[in-house]
Amino acid sequence: MSMVFLIHLTAQTISQTKSSVVISGQFNDIDSGDSLALFVWDYFPQLDYDGTPVFTTVRSGSFSFYLKGVSKPKYISLAKYKNKIVKNPMILPLTLIKPGDSILMRSFNNRLLFSGRGFQKAKCAYDMARKSRWYIMHFPLQSETLTEKSLPGLLQYNEQINTSVYQVLKSYKNKINSADYQIMQADYIGSTGITIFQQLLMFNFAGKTSAQQKVIKNIYSGAMQRMQHDYPLEAGSPANLVYSRYYPEFIIESIRVDSFFLQNRPFDFRKVYMLLKKKYSGAFRECLMVTLFRRHHREAGDINYCLEDALTYCKNKDFKEIIKRFQVMHAGADVPNFTWKNSLDNWVSLSDLAGKIVVLDFWYTGCGNCRRLFKELSTVETDFKADTTIVFISVSIDADKTVWLNSVQSNQYTNKDNINLYTSGKGITDSFIQKYNINSFPTLLIIDRKGKMISSNPPDPRLDHGMALKDLIARIK
Repeated sequence: MSMVFLIHLTAQTISQTKSSVVISGQFNDIDSGDSLALFVWDYFPQLDYDGTPVFTTVRSGSFSFYLKGVSKPKYISLAKYKNKIVKNPMILPLTLIKPGDSILMRSFNNRLLFSGRGFQKAKCAYDMARKSRWYIMHFPLQSETLTEKSLPGLLQYNEQINTSVYQVLKSYKNKINSADYQIMQADYIGSTGITIFQQLLMFNFAGKTSAQQKVIKNIYSGAMQRMQHDYPLEAGSPANLVYSRYYPEFIIESIRVDSFFLQNRPFDFRKVYMLLKKKYSGAFRECLMVTLFRRHHREAGDINYCLEDALTYCKNKDFKEIIKRFQVMHAGADVPNFTWKNSLDNWVSLSDLAGKIVVLDFWYTGCGNCRRLFKELSTVETDFKADTTIVFISVSIDADKTVWLNSVQSNQYTNKDNINLYTSGKGITDSFIQKYNINSFPTLLIIDRKGKMISSNPPDPRLDHGMALKDLIARIK
């Protein structure tokens, strides 16, 4: 998440620059002392977790957020909190902002009124969200069970909502700067397409009969054709698409679904990389590559060639920095030292384990997949228990130390006799975890005796009862 500088000021006292954004307002339906949380996201898919809210306290109904150093488009959303417990997660939905915007919001008759520089983008996002909620409330979905029979009805229901919401977006076409409109339209197309993909990916496609697969393919094909017909992307500069939050991921997921999922083929990272490299150019190609690395690097195995190749043509300094950071995550790269406390409250560092192969397992309490992984990982640990050159370490991202200690004792997520480490409540904001883009759990890393990365994506022991992981560890001993 970008650095946000927060100053509580009235709209009249804020001296705005071209590289700042002001979000302020008057909410008469919010009690004094309640908090508003502003979420800020960069336009590009960063490695770092970017969802931490910045709070300000409402005083006499008034609030102000002042963002300094805004040189490129970003996204914001606004939520209401009471005692840091969310009460309304969607006062303002995800909204595109630009340098120099100064958006003023005022509550009136259970809705928001907008004014100020750049307010039309926020008003459009707000009206689109209201239309979607209105449709769902007045025309609730009758069945939520997803089967081949219910899929057409579900897609049709979503299409009806999407069509009504898209009409709201179109009504702002002549009210919003053409470049901004293209970005917002690309966002809508991207998020709509991704929703279709997510519904499709819920099927065990490979386990269906050929007749069932044909039905699913036809349903999906029809839905995508209607979407492309109903929501044609506005003509404009491809460079604008760099700033879309969802469109780059939509492009990649469409390749994944069409070329691999529906063909019963395993995802081939390098083939997708080469296809994107050939088909696209300029800054948008660079954005697609960063999105591909971020979303699918754990499925890719060795992607060093792709990373090195991307750096030869990448010009955007933000994208270049992200690609370089991915290079440290893959085989042969030096692993930075970590220092965390164990369950006995003693510090443990990677440097303490020099000369040993280290297997790191990152987890959190309540994670069902973490429990299932440990069940299989424990058999791997047992096989190498007598080998003192191999160390298995569990790292919890729990916010509460007592919760972590209780989970360690439960033997559900880790063996209590193992080296069990805790990030002291930092969780995914811990610098080591951020460096390796660990934002899904469980995650395994393997480090060699010299402190170099062996794999940031080792074989998942849940898939084969740990056989491939055992083989990998045996080979690197």
